[in-house]
Amino acid sequence: MDGKIKVPEGMLTAGNDAVMSQSCCPCSTCVGNREAILEAALLWLSENPIVPTVAQWSDIYHNSDARSARWRCVEWQRRMFLSPEPEVGQAARRIIDGMRGCTLTPADADAIVEEVSRVSHGWSDPRRKG
Repeated sequence: MDGKIKVPEGMLTAGNDAVMSQSCCPCSTCVGNREAILEAALLWLSENPIVPTVAQWSDIYHNSDARSARWRCVEWQRRMFLSPEPEVGQAARRIIDGMRGCTLTPADADAIVEEVSRVSHGWSDPRRKG
């Protein structure tokens, strides 16, 4: 590339570590290719900035207390690449209802454990049938 974009050293190190963990070779050609890929991605980002939605900015603004505008910008930069939180499933909704005075049955408790495990870890409870 033409040197317009500087890949931060920490980003390059993280990229190299990620590729090396996949058993790729450490040769200079591969390392150069990784740097070129990161440089291209950063160039794309600089030309196509990710702008927060009104809801995203409102969440940052209202959860920042009296923090500075600089902090809010840094917080957006941190959040823009994080995966969204999973939606609350039916079992989790039953937990919320249980907190409002509804009674949970043992079957409800098992379903809640299953749902929380599935959503947060991507696995099923082996005790559950079906």
